[in-house]
Amino acid sequence: MRPATWAFAGWLALCGAGCAGASDGGEALVDGGVDVTGDAATDSTTDSSDTDAAADPLCNGSAALCTRTLAELCLPGAHNAMSSAAEGWSFPNQNVAFTALLDQGIRALLLDVYRWDDPDDDGGEADAGPELWLCHSNCLLGKRRFSEALAGLRTWLDAHPRELVFIVLEDPAPAAEVKAAIDAADLRERAAELDPTALPTLGALLDAGKQLVWTAEQKGGAPAPGVWYHDVWKLVQDTPYTFRSQQELRTYSSDAHSCRPNRGAADAPLLQVNHWVAKILPTVEQSAAANTLDVLLERAAACEALRGRKVNILAVDHADMGEVVRAARILNGLEAAP
Repeated sequence: MRPATWAFAGWLALCGAGCAGASDGGEALVDGGVDVTGDAATDSTTDSSDTDAAADPLCNGSAALCTRTLAELCLPGAHNAMSSAAEGWSFPNQNVAFTALLDQGIRALLLDVYRWDDPDDDGGEADAGPELWLCHSNCLLGKRRFSEALAGLRTWLDAHPRELVFIVLEDPAPAAEVKAAIDAADLRERAAELDPTALPTLGALLDAGKQLVWTAEQKGGAPAPGVWYHDVWKLVQDTPYTFRSQQELRTYSSDAHSCRPNRGAADAPLLQVNHWVAKILPTVEQSAAANTLDVLLERAAACEALRGRKVNILAVDHADMGEVVRAARILNGLEAAP
């Protein structure tokens, strides 16, 4: 972790909830002319002395991130990113489709993929039978063909060649079929092959055309060879994800600490913080409270202090609400903490 980030984490961990109440102001530390979507902002005040710096390649919106390894980055994430109100899902975790979330700066997508036979298919010759779908538990409550979602992802990546997206799949579907679908979508060549013990820099990945990190729980089995189709729990360790109140989410002591180890190998290099509240079902009211900047930074600091490593994925419900993208910028040292 960068010294500035550790300093902020330590200060906030000591200060605790009493430091809440952040303002909307924030002084850019570096790359102030880059917006959260990763597109360079035009600054009419730039003079010739800035030409060389402006020509530096960007990595996820910032030249400063190009030299960071994945373990030194914080990616803002969306939980159940396929489950959106905009696409008519029942009990959605997100308001908008995942490509819209990518437009807004989200760079980690938590997705569920199932093998399912759509009962609306007529059983005729055109009926493909069971197919891969993005669903959440029950495909009757919301679904999207995996192939269509992958095509949308490819189109977005084509338009943003200097952006990396991290995928975490919950995959009851057979892993061999998931891998074949990714191949068919022409996304295999963009998938990074990672050694958890020697992670590359973001710049090295993007320079090589690797815009995707594919990880999966591999509930459907791991096809071999498949170095690029990573076992998520060898690469990532996480926090608990079942919080039924804001108080539970913000408990930082004893055995109930909300950042305590949950899944993943103890030596997995990346830390995913699951940051959402659902008494039974997700609600925009709970997300609005959880996704404020002060709560996000407070919990990130508490998790970094307990786990002794940087938060690499900060995943939320209703990611278009609140300030998870800005929180990631602050944790990456691109903006000063308010």
